[in-house]
Amino acid sequence: MARPRHDDWPLITEFTYRCDYFQRWILAGVLVAVTLAFGGLYLSALGALVLLPFYGALRHLRCPACNAATTLKGVTDGYTCRSCGQRLRL
Repeated sequence: MARPRHDDWPLITEFTYRCDYFQRWILAGVLVAVTLAFGGLYLSALGALVLLPFYGALRHLRCPACNAATTLKGVTDGYTCRSCGQRLRL
């Protein structure tokens, strides 16, 4: 795979930040689900465990270049955006 060009780095950095925010939504979903489960609200815990990461993916996992939304296959094929072809990962 070819090295990223100089003008690709700001978008790679932005997408990396967005992935970090998404990981925080996953952590929040797990923590809220555990707290609700200890409180006896099992159905709400299951909903929080599923819906908080889903909302985080819809909100943060977007291509910085074309703002393409997350699909079931993801935003990237591993390195580039599926919609516009912009390089998003090393």
